[in-house]
Amino acid sequence: MENILTIGISTRALFDLEYENSIFVEQGAAAYVDYMVSHERVIRTFRSWGVRIDEAHFLGGMDKTAVLKAFGANIFCDDNDDNIKAASNIVLAVKVPNFLRVV
Repeated sequence: MENILTIGISTRALFDLEYENSIFVEQGAAAYVDYMVSHERVIRTFRSWGVRIDEAHFLGGMDKTAVLKAFGANIFCDDNDDNIKAASNIVLAVKVPNFLRVV
C-alpha cells in the first residue's frame, strides 16, 4: 500500500453520538453495531465531504489496536485518552477534543 495514507478515526471524535452511545450502554455492542450500520450516518457524511472510505469498522468501544495494526494505519484520531494511549503503542495517535466535533 505504497503512497496511501491510512487513518483510523473514532466516530466519537468527529460526531456527537450521544444517542448512539446510549444504545451501546443500554443494549450492548451488537445492538450498537446494528444501529450504526443500518443508519450509515458516518459513511454518508464522509461521502458528502468527498472522503473515500474503503472499509468501516464500528467497534462499539472495543479495543481498536488490532484493527489499526491489521490495516497498517498511519494515524489514529480519538477523543478517548485510554484508546489513544493503547493505540500509541502501534501508531501515531492524536486526541481530537470534543469541541471540534463537526456533526
